[in-house]
Amino acid sequence: MTLPGETAGAPVVLVTGAAGFLGRRVVAALAGHGATVRAGVNRSALPADLAGRAGVESVSCQMGDAASLQAAAAGADAIVHGAYGGDPSAMADEAGRLLAAADAGGVRRMVMLSTIDVYGDRTGDIVEGDPPEPPLRPYGAAKRAVEDALLAWVQRTRQAPGEAAAAVALRIGCVLGPGSALWFDGLAARMAAGGIGPMGAAGEGLAPVVHVDDVAQLAALAALRPVTGFHALNAVAPPEMTWNAYFAALAARAGVVARALDARAVQRRAPVGRAAKGWRKLGLPGLGALAASPRPGELALFGRRARYSTDAAAEIFGWVPQRTVADALDEAFGDR
Repeated sequence: MTLPGETAGAPVVLVTGAAGFLGRRVVAALAGHGATVRAGVNRSALPADLAGRAGVESVSCQMGDAASLQAAAAGADAIVHGAYGGDPSAMADEAGRLLAAADAGGVRRMVMLSTIDVYGDRTGDIVEGDPPEPPLRPYGAAKRAVEDALLAWVQRTRQAPGEAAAAVALRIGCVLGPGSALWFDGLAARMAAGGIGPMGAAGEGLAPVVHVDDVAQLAALAALRPVTGFHALNAVAPPEMTWNAYFAALAARAGVVARALDARAVQRRAPVGRAAKGWRKLGLPGLGALAASPRPGELALFGRRARYSTDAAAEIFGWVPQRTVADALDEAFGDR
């Protein structure tokens, strides 16, 4: 199957979640490597700079609709799966439908955007073969289940006639860059509300961040370069700073006040922060700082001292992160 705008001889790659913060950077990276990109979208449209780019074609890609996935995947050389609707419990079914579409369309390369959350609360030096340290939260557990499904898919195709499949799961850290609603604008707003800021020992974990463009380049390499079997790869930049230092740097660039918080007070109010957030969503007054405070899972992240080895990504794809926290802050807040 060849869609309008596809170039004969160029590898064809479907990207799910192509209109998202990370997905659209993956689309641009693939196009920059000469691929023909099927940018899979659901409710959101592609940004104008991608929609009009040569070699990029927007296609309907609804993760809950098997027919939509099959039409989008038919005849593609690879799929980069980055779609996420916000419900971890739906991930397994969505992945199952996507793998079925890959089988139906003859696709034999899958790249999945996974997460370092698959390691749970593990600390220290972490390599891809390390098992998770409980507790494994819903998002991390769902991503690990999808990784297992990819591994099973690769193993199954080895026993069937034809070309064996290959799959790569990218275990990504906290992604920074212009448009990062979670780690830039959203976090700055929570600091302005007094819910988050430097918090002593509770914020002395190493910030496992990575620039969005570095992740996009690794995803493109994983989709286009030869590889066999299944590989799970960490995608995190070398640790530059603690979360406390990151909060201070972000506040300075975003122009907000990062209030120093008492670690014990932050930990005490974490369990009720979700309820306060619900209160605010109802339009009710007060509880702003409480609603903006870290949740238990965030507190675990902010205090975790972990270093994620990227030796495997360097060995297989030659990937070395190029962008720093300062680069990301400059790009996002340089004109403020």
